[in-house]
Amino acid sequence: MWTFVFKKEDENCIKNRDINLQTLEVIGNRNVGSILNQIKGDKDYYSNVSSIPLTLDYLVYYLSKNPKIYYLLNEDAKIKIKHNVQTTNTSKMCGWFVKENLEVHDEDILSLIENDINFNFWEGQLKFLLEIADTEEWQHLFCRILSSYHCASRSYNQANSRFQQAISPYLEFFDKEAIVFLIERIEKNDQVYGRLKAREENKEIKKKLFQLHGQEFDLNPYPYFKKTVMEDEC
Repeated sequence: MWTFVFKKEDENCIKNRDINLQTLEVIGNRNVGSILNQIKGDKDYYSNVSSIPLTLDYLVYYLSKNPKIYYLLNEDAKIKIKHNVQTTNTSKMCGWFVKENLEVHDEDILSLIENDINFNFWEGQLKFLLEIADTEEWQHLFCRILSSYHCASRSYNQANSRFQQAISPYLEFFDKEAIVFLIERIEKNDQVYGRLKAREENKEIKKKLFQLHGQEFDLNPYPYFKKTVMEDEC
């Protein structure tokens, strides 16, 4: 299965790569220890992977869930993988295991969001990012990614879509600092605070803000955000 998913480029392997990857994941999850020993004992075979970027995306995704395998591969394979993490958006999202730490991975994703006008998260990618690490530290960094993504919107429609994709489903994960970071970012983009739906959607954010900071939280430093959430009360 390793050969079919990460080495071969014939028509059948390309067509069946998704299902073969799922099969490989099932096999791996059931035999973690023995698979690590197998790879360690035949490092060059398992390191001889395709150089095609799309195929390497599959490998980076797989290694993101099985990072111990990455450290068993030879240097040639690691060079291919690191290059792909630097060049394709999918691998940029998944390649946390080649970074010094999760803070670096977070900063790299933030840079991608803010500098690539064509960047969009594909379905399931945010859930994947959240599950990279089960720690409060990563949860906080993940919320920074969500906020930056929503607030980098370049149109009302994009902001509407990104709120439903990246903010509303994950508000429960925002801590005190992250919710303020979100409001600060909203305040800087009129495509986010100036849309009609902001009046309704920002009230969800205000509710979470007051849960975390109390209703005495001062909204005056954020006049555009304040206007969207206080209009009905004026």
